[in-house]
Order: sequence, then C-alpha cells, then structure tokens
Amino acid sequence: MAVATSIDSSYFVVDVPDFGWSGVPTARALEFTVTPVVGSTVTFTDPCVADGNDSVVFRGLSQLLESYVGGLSLTSSLFTSSCLSVHALACASFRVTLHLETEETPVTSTLSSVAYYSRSRMSFLPVGCRMWLSRYHRRRVSASHPLVASSFVFPGIDIRLRVSWMSAGVSRLTELSSLAGSASLSLSESFSVYAVTPKDAVVLCYSLSAIASAVTSSVGSPCLASDICHVYADLLHSGSVVDTLEFEIDHGHRKLEQLVAFTNCWGMPEVESFTGSDARTTEVDGEYSWMDDAYVKTCGQEVTSHRLCAGSVTEAQRSSLRDLSSSPEVYLLRDGATSCWERQTVTGIEMSDRRPRTQPQTAYVTLRPSERHQEVVSRSVCPVVEGVFDETFDETFE
Repeated sequence: MAVATSIDSSYFVVDVPDFGWSGVPTARALEFTVTPVVGSTVTFTDPCVADGNDSVVFRGLSQLLESYVGGLSLTSSLFTSSCLSVHALACASFRVTLHLETEETPVTSTLSSVAYYSRSRMSFLPVGCRMWLSRYHRRRVSASHPLVASSFVFPGIDIRLRVSWMSAGVSRLTELSSLAGSASLSLSESFSVYAVTPKDAVVLCYSLSAIASAVTSSVGSPCLASDICHVYADLLHSGSVVDTLEFEIDHGHRKLEQLVAFTNCWGMPEVESFTGSDARTTEVDGEYSWMDDAYVKTCGQEVTSHRLCAGSVTEAQRSSLRDLSSSPEVYLLRDGATSCWERQTVTGIEMSDRRPRTQPQTAYVTLRPSERHQEVVSRSVCPVVEGVFDETFDETFE
C-alpha cells in the first residue's frame, strides 16, 4: 500500500485535493477526523471499496470541510473602533486514516493537514502567507471611509503605518511603527513588537481622526484629518517590507456616499464605498385573508431595497464586489449615522464588462434589510431656531 497523493501542511479549504492510496487489499475502512478551532472533534468511519486499479480515493473532501470552517463574524464595533485586534483564523485540522484489517498485523496509513477558510481558489498555500488579505494593492477612499486591512500573523511579523500629510504647505511623512497585537490597543498607546501563533489573524481598522491624533502625539505638531493625503500600511518580516497596502485619501465633498461592510473571500472584513446613485424602492408585502367577515392583511411588512451604483470600478474593485455578492454577512451604514451598521442581504448584482474595453466598467448591487423590523425612528426635540432662514426662503437652494 502506498500514498498516491502528496499532501502539504495546509490548504485553503477550496483547494483541498482528493486524497488516496494505491495498492490497497480488499479489507479496509476509512476514518475521517476533523478538529475545528471552535467546537469539538468529529470522527466517523466508513467501509470503502477499492476501484479496478486497487486504489482508494477520498473525494469531495473540500466540500465536507466547508461545514467546519467559517469566516470571521462581523460586529459593528469592528468598523467604528480605532484599534488593532487579533482574531483566531477560521481553520480546522483534519486527518484521513485508512485501516487495513488483514489476517496478519493490522496496518494504518494517515494523511493530515490544516484547512483555512476561503470562498475562492488560491494560487498559493497558507504556509508563509505573509500578505494583506485583500484584493487591493492601492485604494482610493474618502475621508469618512474606515481604513481596514487584515493579514495572517506569524511570529516576527510587524505592522507599520506611514502617514503622508501636509503641514503649512509642506508635505511630511510620519512613521508609526511596530503596532502591537493587543486586542484593545489604540494608536495613542506606546508601540511594541509582538509575536503570536500562526493560527491568528490581525485586523487593522483606523479612522483618519485616530491616525491624525497619533501623528500629533508622535511629532508634537498639530495634524488634522483633513491634512492626511496617503496612508501606507506596511507588513514587515525580519525588518523587511513584504507587502504594502496604500490608501489614497480623497477629501472631495460627495453629496452621497454609502458604505457597505462584508467579509471578503478569506473571511476577513472589507469595506466598499458606493459614490453613485442610490435607487430606493419601497414595497409593502403581506398575506391577506378573511377574518370576522372582513378582508384584512396579516403579517404586513414594508421592505425598502437599495440599488447602489459603484460608478466606474477597477478590476480589483470588481473582484471585491463579487466577494460582496457571495458574502454571508453584509452591513450597510445607516444614513446620517456614524456607528450604526444594519444587516443586509444581497438580492442582485449587475456588472458589465466588454473586451476590448471601450467604456468604463460599471457595477450595481441591490440590498434589502435582513431584519423584519427595519425602520428606525430617530427624532430629537425641535430646537427653538432650526436654521438661518425663515419659512419664506426657497428650500430648493443648495
């Protein structure tokens, strides 16, 4: 009996191959054991039959492991806090054992590995995957956009922020290095080097105001959020830069911008901004029946859908929007709120792309609230003076 399939120490779950053995006798049993990061170990054994070539192959292993490996659960605080947090990566160790109950000494052969969460096939393995878990290398974001980056964390990995900002008409570059992997570290605290186990992931989420405050504390000169032009997030290994994610800050005023948070193909948090139109459609749904000689509506429900336009999109943003369409968790930032993210369900996505390109790529995403009671009443006491103008002023003025 010989192992017919080579096996690596870890895989992304979609890339887990079919394992098998060749030269297998007749009496055999196949045992599968999986141990998730969260949960108890699961083991089951089934008799198996070799094919005509005396081979046994465990097929569909990646589909089986998908039920034991899940992405990171998103929370509203993850996008509103200005901190660096460490989370356990969604993975599961597994092994496949072939038992040979022969008349002589019983023989076993075991293949084992680790599967990490993914919704797409990868061209690389998780081993030594020192990179930002994002489809982007460079992002153009607005001043209200939270800066989110996620990565595998290995021993010896450091994170450095380089902030390009303007001071009295002069461009300056400030370095905020060696951010520590504390679960509740803010930028105002001291920085230190850290090392954690390879089964962890780091999620970097900062607002421009928090970064400006850190720059002010570092250089001793006042820095405002409006002064920041670029933020570079460097991933360091043994002092060398292995990957950089650049955020270009757009301080232009947009009359409408919708922020949507979701988990990307690695199960890590991502935020997309929609600066185009927001077509809202409200429908009243319900069931109707006769009760007490009256035709009434029961289980009435009002549903407001958003058809968001992403405008002209890049190839990286197009791929990110495909992650959004298949993400199990999607949140929309409520209008006028700074920390209220509402759970949504993607009901449709439209992307047009013509090759060779004669026009920009466009994309539309349709969302509807996941909660039954979606409307939130927000009203404050009317102030004595509402505005500068009286009731005779033309309200169409902008």
